[in-house]
Amino acid sequence: METTKIDSLLQRHEVLKLKGLQLGEQDLFDRVALWEEMADSITELRSQYQEQKQANEVEKGKRMIELKAELDENWKKKYTESTAEAVIRQEFYQQDLDLSVLKTKIELLQNRTTVISEYVNIVKMHIKKDFSM
Repeated sequence: METTKIDSLLQRHEVLKLKGLQLGEQDLFDRVALWEEMADSITELRSQYQEQKQANEVEKGKRMIELKAELDENWKKKYTESTAEAVIRQEFYQQDLDLSVLKTKIELLQNRTTVISEYVNIVKMHIKKDFSM
């Protein structure tokens, strides 16, 4: 899932939030639809995260085997376990960073979805109060 879609979902959430108590019935429906879209996106992102994480682990394992098999000019192992792990950490730094960013975006979306029903309930109470006067 691309970052622009995530940013769009978050922006739509903020636009609705800025309306405060001025939300109408369509806005409430839009907010619930947004919640559903965000929840689906979270599921997609979690799946993408797991796939990328597993693919990285496979590549790291392959790279470990390659490094451990490398020999120097004296036919001695070039890398110890810890030096091979250090090389792998360096080589996979960007992929690990990308996974960390993806995980943070999942948490950010999840945080927003947990409060949407509260916003809807507040507006519903406000609308009900206006009609009871």
